[in-house]
Order: sequence, then C-alpha cells, then structure tokens
Amino acid sequence: MRKLSLISAVTLISLGCMVYELSLAQLCTIMLGGVILRYSITIGLFLSGLGIGAFLIKFLNDKSSLRALLFTELNLLFIGGLSPILMTWTDFALRRFAAENIEMRLLLLQTIQYALTLIIGTLAGFELPILMNLAEELDLISSGKVLAFDYLGTVIGICVFGYVLFPNLGIVGASAAASVANSLAIVLLLWAARSKINYQAQIIISIVALLFFATVAVRSEAISEYLIQNYYLSDLK
Repeated sequence: MRKLSLISAVTLISLGCMVYELSLAQLCTIMLGGVILRYSITIGLFLSGLGIGAFLIKFLNDKSSLRALLFTELNLLFIGGLSPILMTWTDFALRRFAAENIEMRLLLLQTIQYALTLIIGTLAGFELPILMNLAEELDLISSGKVLAFDYLGTVIGICVFGYVLFPNLGIVGASAAASVANSLAIVLLLWAARSKINYQAQIIISIVALLFFATVAVRSEAISEYLIQNYYLSDLK
C-alpha cells in the first residue's frame, strides 16, 4: 500500500507540473498570440528549470528531506494553481496603467509568464531528486522507477490537459485541477513516509488546499466569466 501511494504521488506530481506549464503556455498564447513561439519557449524554460532545480539540490543537507519536499510541493501547487488568475490580473493592471505603451505591456506579460514557467520547472527539478532518494531510503521502489513514473505522469498530464481539462474546465479550472492532484500527492507522500515525520500540520494544509482548489475547479466557468466581465469587457463600456 505504501509502495502504491509513493508511485501514485510521483505520477500525480509530474502530471500536475505539466498541466501548469501547458496552462501558462495556452494563456500566454491567448493574450499575446504566437502559438508555436509560446509553447516552444515554455518547453525550453521548463526543461531549463528542471536542470536548475537538480543543481540546487546539492545545497540541501538532507537529500531525502521530506520536509523540504513538502515545502516545495506546497509552493508548487499554490504558484501553479493561481498563476492563470495572477496573469489575468496583471494583464488587466497593465491595460489600465500602461495602455498607451503596448510594447512595454507585452514585454512585462511575457516576462511574468516566463518567470512563472521557470519557477515551476525549478521546483519540479528540485523535488525529483528528493523523491528518488526518499524512495530508496524507504526501500519502496528504486530511483529508476521513480523516473519512469515521473515520465509516465508527464505523458498523462499532456493527454489529460488536451482532451479533458482544457476543453471542459478552461485554463483556470485546469490549473486548479492540477493543484488538486498535487494536494492529493502530498497526502499520499505523507502516508508512504508516515514513519519519518509527524505529518498532522502538513496533512491539514494539504487537505485545505485540496478543498480550495477543488472548489476553484468546479467553479472555474463562473470564475472565468467573472474575470472576463470585470477585467476585459468593462474596458469596452
């Protein structure tokens, strides 16, 4: 059961990361245009972030630190889940206060989207070595299998985003659903490594996050409509 929990957590984490990145790429395409350019840069920055995160792991004293892993996951699910709303608010603010300087507005939007993409990639790259070390320390699965299920989660995330999440929930709902998956992954990780840490506070936070983002996902259509009505169509009145 603990082995299945760890495998499921690894798969859900990589699935969520991929949905975050695809959501940002799609949102930036809608705002700025250039489908091929946006997706190409998103993929490049995400892979660069993975490398940066893997490099930063050397500064962590305990390479199998469950606390560091949980902290990274919590940051990831909130940054990734709320990034579409953040981008929308930023776009609205720039339209209001930098409406005449279109080039500056577009440059700032691109910079924020690329920064969010790189941050998510870095967090994903930072947590993967910890997952691999933790799996071997718990003697549940090998590090190679962690990589295998990480790649599997990436493929599933791509398919789920394109065929299920984006068509039915939109960008806001897709990112929120990914955060639900990440919240569930935290619970599964805590179950798999329950002998290593007192997890009561962390599991409460993850359950609260799960309920919050589940609500956002369910209400994503209403939230998207509200954002459009108040932050875009209001400028036309």
